[in-house]
Amino acid sequence: MGIPGLFQKLKKSKMNGEPWDPLAKTDVHFEIDILGTFFWFLISQLTRGVDPVRVGESLANYLTNVFDPAPNRCTLHMDGAPTRQKMKARNERANTRSKTRQRVRRDLDIMQRRSNAGKWTSQSIVHRIQRDIPRLYILTEQTKAALRQGLATQYHVCLCQGEADTCIAVKISDEPRMTGSGGHRIAVSADSDLLVYEDIPYVLRRNPTSQEYSLYSKASVIKALDLPSA
Repeated sequence: MGIPGLFQKLKKSKMNGEPWDPLAKTDVHFEIDILGTFFWFLISQLTRGVDPVRVGESLANYLTNVFDPAPNRCTLHMDGAPTRQKMKARNERANTRSKTRQRVRRDLDIMQRRSNAGKWTSQSIVHRIQRDIPRLYILTEQTKAALRQGLATQYHVCLCQGEADTCIAVKISDEPRMTGSGGHRIAVSADSDLLVYEDIPYVLRRNPTSQEYSLYSKASVIKALDLPSA
């Protein structure tokens, strides 16, 4: 649904978004796509054998430091059952995992043969194995429930009926400003999907390398990529 490789394309166009410090934005309510924003952080912890509840608690502590010491300006959204629209993407990810699994097996066979022959395995193969193994991890419903349990120690977690991006888009469309506080709702995700929705003018993205946050406006993205506006 999003544009594949969107943020890489924007980077090549020298459009890196507006640097943002979420903690300083006191007039904003953040609608956070947990898996879309922090997927690789979660996977890195889970593949090390850390208890999922503890992983959720750790992420909750991080969010209080980055977004709000008194966590009332954030709603966390987690994917529920995939919609028919998203099943194709899920099936494609399953096919990708199958290819990755085959590559890992080949690399492990190479490592074993070289070890038996008393030879070192090249660093490129070792790094590829280290990169690929986390990509084989499947986030089960049981694990997601445990993550929600940890996150819920400090935050309200919305278990979406479908995908989190759709849930966030509907909430922002129905109520752009928070009742009472008057704060604008801002979507937070590392996926480009949210920029496709008509009523989502901005997406706050966490840079996976620097861990800093940048705000992307739909108008700026359309201009940078020379796309026709709606």
